[in-house]
Amino acid sequence: MGSAVRNAAIYARVSTQMQSRSSIDDQVRKCRQWAELHDFQILEGHIYRDETLSGVGYDRPSLKLVLDLAFSIAPPFTAILVDDTSRLSRATENALTIFKRLNFAGVQLIAVSQGISSNDEQSETLVTVHGLVDSLYVRELAKKTHRGLEGTVLRRCHYGGACFGYKSVSAGQDGSKRLLVDKSEARIVLRIFEMSDAGYSLKRIARKFNEENVVGREQWCPTGIRSTLKNELYKGLVIWNRSRFVRVPGTNKRRRKMRDQSEWIQIERPELAVVPAELWNRVQARLNLHGAKPAEGRRRGLFARGFTSPYLFSGLLKCGECGANLIVGTGDLPPPAVQRLAAITSAAAYPKGATLFVEGQSPRGVFILCSGKPSCRPRLPTGEALFSGYRNPERSWACPPRLRANPTS
Repeated sequence: MGSAVRNAAIYARVSTQMQSRSSIDDQVRKCRQWAELHDFQILEGHIYRDETLSGVGYDRPSLKLVLDLAFSIAPPFTAILVDDTSRLSRATENALTIFKRLNFAGVQLIAVSQGISSNDEQSETLVTVHGLVDSLYVRELAKKTHRGLEGTVLRRCHYGGACFGYKSVSAGQDGSKRLLVDKSEARIVLRIFEMSDAGYSLKRIARKFNEENVVGREQWCPTGIRSTLKNELYKGLVIWNRSRFVRVPGTNKRRRKMRDQSEWIQIERPELAVVPAELWNRVQARLNLHGAKPAEGRRRGLFARGFTSPYLFSGLLKCGECGANLIVGTGDLPPPAVQRLAAITSAAAYPKGATLFVEGQSPRGVFILCSGKPSCRPRLPTGEALFSGYRNPERSWACPPRLRANPTS
């Protein structure tokens, strides 16, 4: 008398779009054949597929779904079938973790092509061995890919995707490509550099191009303009191997990390230059001035207000309580204006500032706003309160009790 038929799910995976679409179907077919021979019934609603996702990462939607069901209080299946352990994970630690957790949950995991079952005493050893092989395969494949790209660069062929200002043409029967200058796009690139050299900001260049409907981009944006201005290829210099992408452990996310400059490969390609060297150097000097780090004597991003303001001490007034900037504006405040300010009960209706008071004196006609802590109340060296109110997006205006005419909301 045969054993009872048990319900099972199938998990299949392919890593890239270059793999045949039939590969994932072949994995399912192999699992079905094994199930028929070993008295397992495949539940049609529980065949899970992850396409174009690396097995190094653990964050795959279908894998997460089938494991969540397996770890639930009443899983609909008692076994999960995979073609081999590399479909489950190419990281040894991840594969072992999944095996152990499924064993604890009472769900059997079977790699049908390798004959590995989580119920076997030697399963952890076999998973470890196959995991090491899978991990080594990924590393060796990465090295071979990197070596092939290096050869492409040294043969002065193009190794990347489309680059604005150039067109790629076939360089031989091996499928390699070479870059040629696209004269119409190159004129746009040169204009971007000339506008930046003339003092145009990134936003202003993008806005002007969008207003003129300049071809080349559906929508010109400041970040795209900046990447154009920083691209060494436009001065005829190819730089390769500047950075590498490192996978975040346990995920399919990758982070870019810069390599040491000694590892860079730099090749002069004067035939690809579309910007004169003098113009390139002037633009880079201007960009570096705007983007210098605070340690280099410059704030990152826009210039400080004191750099462009016609007032010598602009931006230097600080709150004595919290050290934040004080925003100040002057003007006469007749008594009716003071009364109107005192009568305001809604924070939304209050002007952009608080009336400057010194306790025991009349308002001076100065509006001041502290951008720091909402509870901050700067004081003069004598201990007198400096201003009557502060503004916080999450709170209403608040004033010292002696000056509060009406409760604020």
